[in-house]
Amino acid sequence: MARLAVIPALFFVLLAAATTGGAGARDADSYGIRDALAFHPEANATSPSPAASRDDAASSSRDGGNDTDDDLDAVDVPSRRALAATPTNTLPIDPSGTRAPGSVALPASWDHRTVDASSCDGFLHVELWDTERVDVATGEYTPMPRKAHPLLAVRYGADAAPTWDAASRVWKFDASANTDADEHGFEHNRAYMHVSIDLRTCATKCSQHGNWDGGACAAACVADPLKSSLFHIGVYNFNGWATRTLRYDLKAACVASTQPPCPRPLGAAGGYCGSTMAWSRGTCGWVNGDSGRVTPKDAGSNRDDTADDYGACACNDGYGNVGCESAVTTLRHGATRIGSADRSEWALYTVDVGASSSSLVVEMTRSSGDPVMFVKPAGEFGETPSIDDFELHADVDGFRSRENFHYKRIALTTGTYYVGVYDNDLYVQETANFVVRAWWSAPTLGPLLCPANCDSPRGGTCVESGATSDRLGECRCAERRGGEHCRGELVSAGFGYVVSGKIAEGKWLYLQFEVSAEQARASMRVVFTKKGGHPTLQMKKGDFPTFLSADVVISQTQFLPEQTTFTIRPRYLSEGTHYLGVFNMGYYADGTCEFVIELVTDADEWSWMPPRLLTIAIVVVLILAACLLLAVCKRCVERNRERERRGEAVTMFGFPRTM
Repeated sequence: MARLAVIPALFFVLLAAATTGGAGARDADSYGIRDALAFHPEANATSPSPAASRDDAASSSRDGGNDTDDDLDAVDVPSRRALAATPTNTLPIDPSGTRAPGSVALPASWDHRTVDASSCDGFLHVELWDTERVDVATGEYTPMPRKAHPLLAVRYGADAAPTWDAASRVWKFDASANTDADEHGFEHNRAYMHVSIDLRTCATKCSQHGNWDGGACAAACVADPLKSSLFHIGVYNFNGWATRTLRYDLKAACVASTQPPCPRPLGAAGGYCGSTMAWSRGTCGWVNGDSGRVTPKDAGSNRDDTADDYGACACNDGYGNVGCESAVTTLRHGATRIGSADRSEWALYTVDVGASSSSLVVEMTRSSGDPVMFVKPAGEFGETPSIDDFELHADVDGFRSRENFHYKRIALTTGTYYVGVYDNDLYVQETANFVVRAWWSAPTLGPLLCPANCDSPRGGTCVESGATSDRLGECRCAERRGGEHCRGELVSAGFGYVVSGKIAEGKWLYLQFEVSAEQARASMRVVFTKKGGHPTLQMKKGDFPTFLSADVVISQTQFLPEQTTFTIRPRYLSEGTHYLGVFNMGYYADGTCEFVIELVTDADEWSWMPPRLLTIAIVVVLILAACLLLAVCKRCVERNRERERRGEAVTMFGFPRTM
């Protein structure tokens, strides 16, 4: 009986083996849908090498990575609390305009200066240049992938002490603290920042601009600005995307003018708005054409509408940004432009849709790097897109899907737009090269607008959508084409089919196959053989899968062996049409992908029974047969012993022995 006790143990061993996957095959259950890639404006200085960055990004879907936009806040910055201040440097900055060099070596630290502006009856203009990025003497800019991230703040009577809110990614200022800061400059991480404070008395303002509306100027200007105490200038080295010493030049001047000063990011030699460069880049004027109307101030405060304190640059053709410091290319209707952006730098374009309402489509086709495309209306100060515009103005899905083709569609708009292409420099650390195009159409009159023009003529045609008045159409794919904008090849397949071919970099192949009710109750296998490229596999029922939308992501790593068998469990299968998409991603590995795909189902004549239950049934039958054989053997042994007691000669199986 001791030997028979082995049988239950053997049963459970076999049962365990039947309910676990065999070695050597990959189970698609372990390949969850890829978390969205994070947009990081700058990689941390301790980021891995380019190869490691590519590998990590490609394999994070199966390694449990969580590269979401929450990573943007994972920086060593105090959240919702005042930042610690260092002792104030009591040496005043010369109000006449002499530059003072300085540096902030430690991240998340301040450098404080003071300035006496008690005799200023104009505008106190404080300027900062990051001298590692811009030569103040010549105005020359040096692209830098790893930048310091300064904040310039000016407070009356005490050191600036704003609070950084990591959740909303904004600085919080005490309303009563009389603090002005270049928040836009910080948002864009500009190499130049400035703060302008109107210190003119009410009498000066009203005399310069006329006591308009029968004395309304004097009524609006209820109090002269505070300036008897020192102004405290704070320079903060933000510890965000790169830990780097901030080296800067600082300048404070009293600008005696009827008009607020404009930015001069190109230095004193470049003048306001680059107006004194060899080729004038722009002119300084009032914001929105304002001629100096006074907005009411709170009593005891130096703060009012910033439109009164700051001038605005009107940039000439070919230049843009707040100080006309950036080269900007005009995009003509329908024409393509070849462009490039250095690591962590921008390439800027303008699109003038005109005064009549039109719909706009802007496209970018990537060939290298990790570019992100932004499309943003030009603001009152001419702000170009910034890294904080990602969610609102960037092609978020195009960037996260790792496609080479990116686009933005804007219905029924007017005016001027900035198109910015930023090289993200986190996952792919190389210069971004691309082609951009913009085209627009007036309602009811112009042509229909479809991204990539539906890859016409092979891909499909652009047809009217539900809302035809905006001229934004939709793609109707040709036979054997599918996917977004009809840019993928479509092949009809089935279980037992073998499909082979080549997929160009950045292109899709879709296999369409039917799953019966019986096959949906069994597992299926994808036998995938590849050579070259970076193929990713994903599957979806009833629609074409994408890198971001799939029922099951089978593989996204670039390190697949030459041949791999993936098992798709029944939980991902149901009766109907399924699509297997193979995308040759061109971000982390280059080149064409040669492939062979075979679809295999585990359903057979036993398909009425789930595979695991079928395996268990077979094991039980074998165990029962073994028990029956042991019972027969036991019976034979007992019979032999009985005949031996009677003196009969028998064989071991109980038969009489012949003489």
